[in-house]
This record gives sequence, structure tokens and C-alpha cells, in this order.
Amino acid sequence: MYKKLSVVLGLALICLGITGAGFEINSTTGSFKIVGDAVPLGSYSNLLIVYTSANVVTVTVDSITLADSNNSGKVVNTVSVAPDISAAVGANGPDASGLDAVSTWRSIWVISNGTTTAGLLSASTTAPTMPSGYTYKRRVGWVKNDASSAFIPFTQRNMLVQLGGGDQQVLNTGTSTTMVDIDLSAHLPSTATMTNVYLVMASGNIGYLSCKIYSRNIVGSSASESGGYWMACSTSQVIQYKVTAGNLTLYLLGGWVDNL
Repeated sequence: MYKKLSVVLGLALICLGITGAGFEINSTTGSFKIVGDAVPLGSYSNLLIVYTSANVVTVTVDSITLADSNNSGKVVNTVSVAPDISAAVGANGPDASGLDAVSTWRSIWVISNGTTTAGLLSASTTAPTMPSGYTYKRRVGWVKNDASSAFIPFTQRNMLVQLGGGDQQVLNTGTSTTMVDIDLSAHLPSTATMTNVYLVMASGNIGYLSCKIYSRNIVGSSASESGGYWMACSTSQVIQYKVTAGNLTLYLLGGWVDNL
């Protein structure tokens, strides 16, 4: 009975995503106990990432679950790391040389060797080159270099990011009367799921923005007033627009929601 129960509980934990936990089962008595980090992979609490300098970002988080290549979990608490892209390759630096190229996105990671927690910067979305001995990792955000290879100031609280540097025009007096794509890949990282935009239209016309969900228009206006909206990116880094007449100008306001 106990062996059957332990299997059922094990499957339940797996279904809940609590794969960082394990069982020790007594084959004689059938008793068991949960061991390891019984926390769902992907969980975190009070994540904050801030621009510190042209080469450094600071990551703090109360608690976060990291995972190794076998999807085993490791919970680390009271994290404060400051990876520096100008430092030597390795823990609290870049995962490879040459990452300070201009106008590029770099992923931000929290990593652990089981004892020590560190930060890491990488060009990879999913598979950074880990320093020797480090097996646990978790991507927590992105940072972008500007045209002089300096980090652009930003603040990230949990999944919500606000980038400095001013508004970015992504459409200038567009006149398409059918839905067409607006490519935002130069302005958003690949894991952005939402972005905030600001549109300007000529008086008396109607403009539409779409997140490409069944071609459903989700924003409309019939006045010359400007407006700000949050838009979902159902296709990575892409939204759509059209107008009934006249034109539409669109700006990104520098914010997005990250898929963590």
C-alpha cells in the first residue's frame, strides 16, 4: 500500500512541476520521505534587476528555483549578484568573449554550483556556456548594449521591464488599409510577450492594432487624440496595424513583459 501511495504522490509532484523533489523509500516498511527542493521549477519571489553601470547589472531575488540539464531543481535564497560584461569569462561575467558588441541583447542568468550562486551574461536564450562546476541555471532577464557598447539603463521588477533611452518610433505615418506586420525585433528581446505602445492618428480616421489572435482588432480610435496601449505579441516580436484612411504613427514606450 505504501509503495503504491509513494508512486502516486511522486506522479502528482511531477504533474505539478515539482521535479526538484525526490523520494527515499524504505523497501522493508514501505515508508517514504520527500527529499530535495520540493518547489515547482520556474518559481521565484521578488525579482529585481537594475542597471548599475555601462558594464554591470545587479540582480536580487528573495528565492528562485534553478534547474540543471536533467531538470532537477535547486532553490537558492537571498540572491544578490552583479554580472559584469567586461569581466573575465566565467561566473559573474560573460560566458564568452566579445559579448560587448554594439546594439545587441544579452541574456541575464542566475547560476549555481550547488554551493555558490553567481550571475552570468550570454548571447544564448536557452543554453549559456556554464563555468566549470556550475550546473544549475535560470534566465531572469535581458540587457541591451547601445551603439557605444554600453548597457542601456533599465529596471525590471519580476516579469515587467522598463527600458530607458526614450520612445522608439516603429511606424511612421503608415497607410496600409489591410493588416500588416510591424517587426519589433530591433526593439524587443525574443521572449517578450507584451509591449506598451503609443499611437498617433489623423483626425476623423480609425486605426487598429492587432496581436494576430484570429485577426481580431483589439484597439480602435476615431479621433486625432494620441493613446497608449499594452499589446500582446502572439507572434514573437510582431504586432499588426491598419487604418481605414489617413495614416498612423506608432512608438514603443520602452516597456515589455518577459516570459519567465
